[in-house]
Amino acid sequence: MDFNNKKQYDLFSINLVNQWGDLSLSSGISEGLITIADTSSGVGAIQISAAKFKSGVTPRIDISDLKDLLSEFSNSRNLANPFDEKIYQTELMIYGQSFLAERDFIRVWYASNGTDLLLVTYVCEWEQRHNEEIPREMIIESISIP
Repeated sequence: MDFNNKKQYDLFSINLVNQWGDLSLSSGISEGLITIADTSSGVGAIQISAAKFKSGVTPRIDISDLKDLLSEFSNSRNLANPFDEKIYQTELMIYGQSFLAERDFIRVWYASNGTDLLLVTYVCEWEQRHNEEIPREMIIESISIP
């Protein structure tokens, strides 16, 4: 599996694999939310929202902040019993956990360069959770914030 398309957005860039593409313009989803999926046979979708530091006291976001944010995110959505916790070793700090919510598999990541922040989610049917695991992880690990 290879990267075939680098996408540059205002705050971040991401490398897409194989048939994955940006569906943001055609999805009808609100502005600022990026939606990425396998356009040929996808079973789930990745959504990314970004927050850029603009002014004030410069934040010093660390991995414990990302863990706290993910905990707040999961609690606010009644997502219980997280599993598959992972800290990614990339140029960014990335922290992720997975959840079972009714019949859906939900994977949530927070990523930061220390000042800017990304919230990334992936959702698919529970039974399909392993189908896109490799490309999903490759895409997440490719995220960069210049």
